[in-house]
Amino acid sequence: MFHGEVDLDPGSGTAKQVANGGGEEGFVVKLESTGAYAWSKVFGGAADDHVQSVAVDRTGDVYLGGYYAGVVDFDPGMGEAVYASSGGYDAFVVKLTTTGTIRVDTQAPQVAGVTRRMPQEASVTATSVAYRVRFSREVTGVDAGDFNVTTTGGLSGAVTAVAAVNAGEYVVVAGNLQGSGTVRLDVKSTGTGITDLSGNALAGGYTQGETYTVTAAVTQPEVGGSASAGGTYGSAFSYAVTASRAPQGYTAVGLPSGLSINSASGVISGTPREAGVFAVGLGALNLGGQGQGVVVVTVGKAPLKVTAVDASRAYGQGNPAFAVRYEGFAAGDTAGVLTKVPEVTTQAGSRSPVGEYPLVAGGGVSDKYAFEYVAGVLRVRAAEVGLTLGNLTAVYTGQGLAPTVVTSVPGVEV
Repeated sequence: MFHGEVDLDPGSGTAKQVANGGGEEGFVVKLESTGAYAWSKVFGGAADDHVQSVAVDRTGDVYLGGYYAGVVDFDPGMGEAVYASSGGYDAFVVKLTTTGTIRVDTQAPQVAGVTRRMPQEASVTATSVAYRVRFSREVTGVDAGDFNVTTTGGLSGAVTAVAAVNAGEYVVVAGNLQGSGTVRLDVKSTGTGITDLSGNALAGGYTQGETYTVTAAVTQPEVGGSASAGGTYGSAFSYAVTASRAPQGYTAVGLPSGLSINSASGVISGTPREAGVFAVGLGALNLGGQGQGVVVVTVGKAPLKVTAVDASRAYGQGNPAFAVRYEGFAAGDTAGVLTKVPEVTTQAGSRSPVGEYPLVAGGGVSDKYAFEYVAGVLRVRAAEVGLTLGNLTAVYTGQGLAPTVVTSVPGVEV
């Protein structure tokens, strides 16, 4: 890395670069086998940005790894590949061609599979069933219109819910099932609007998914109600299962931790203790047997406000240990439930001038909480400087004394 101004051409030419905003910048230089300059690229924003490792593959493409803070354009050419860190420092990997241009991802995503999710058995008496849809990479733009419910034997149905487990996996409900026959969930081959994070469109459809064999309820209850329900981690939740033909009992399989069903009333309630997407199998029973259905319960992460606590120090001193303040933990939770606690960073160093500097909180990881970061302030005040004089005695030679001066803050000129 470098700061200030640098000439990256080791020969007679010049390849002058200037650090952005006065911070440290990452760079890569390519030299010919003779040592002659070929090209150089610089990555960085206003904060410090470091290239930590470089690798070259068999085709000559270059891979750079490192870390950055703030906002950085990783495209060294005329285009843009702008990314913002989530707070503090984030890691990055950039792939460049042999000529130093950014290597654009053109690989199209594919459907990796469509499998039964809930109920888990293949033969059911149900008004709705849930499928697990997996893609070969992370995608966006997935909705009900991207699927077909393919049936046989007079069975009919439609997509009634779509929920993202993550960007590469979705739960899709085929609901409103009427009649008997088989049902399969297909992904349309055209017109889906599904793309990966680089904008590449889905490559074709998918019609090889697993099937359910559905038998229409005759005397058993038919489970109705909404195909989806939402809640928040750590907050009270309630959902009522509805069914026809006078159910005498209810069941629920696959509930998130903290929720349970009242077998008499069919009310699912409690306080969720995990976040995520859950395909919950529902059952309603009477003397004629059991009817089945599915509800997709999505438990969102709870908001957690993280504030960097203000701090101060004198000029010339190292930064103190920074702290954060939390607001929004659910009952019984502490920072110990976080996968990774947030950290506080600042651009101020021991030689930074007197003034105020942002304290930036970030880097927290949790499967239960969504972080909201609030910056604090580091105040650098003027330091009291003590002077110690030395060499104050000498044998008379007719020459003046040359006392030494040592300051209590190293590096201060007097």
